Amino acid sequence: MRLYYGRKRQKVLLIWFMAIFTAIHDALVETAKENNIPYQIEAISRGTGTDANVIQLSRAGAATGLISIPNRYMHSPCEMVDMRDVQHTIALLAHFCGKNIGEILKSY
Repeated sequence: MRLYYGRKRQKVLLIWFMAIFTAIHDALVETAKENNIPYQIEAISRGTGTDANVIQLSRAGAATGLISIPNRYMHSPCEMVDMRDVQHTIALLAHFCGKNIGEILKSY
């Protein structure tokens, strides 16, 4: 799958893998749709290299979701992102944080 950043296809990147809690992921997608925030989903079959894996699977776990900003040249001195992607990510997080997470978790 080709991931895009910037230009006409700027989109927030929602990651889907086995350790992501379905209710959180679905609520993020729903929030993006409700607020006309462009997004793309990347499914991966391995760990993500983030703390989401450990948080979800440790002890009793905690419901996690994973949002990423599309970028180029990751882990280099010239890593690049499109500021529209950053703005869309901020908007998605702001709208999502305004939701009742307890109700989202009870629905699953």
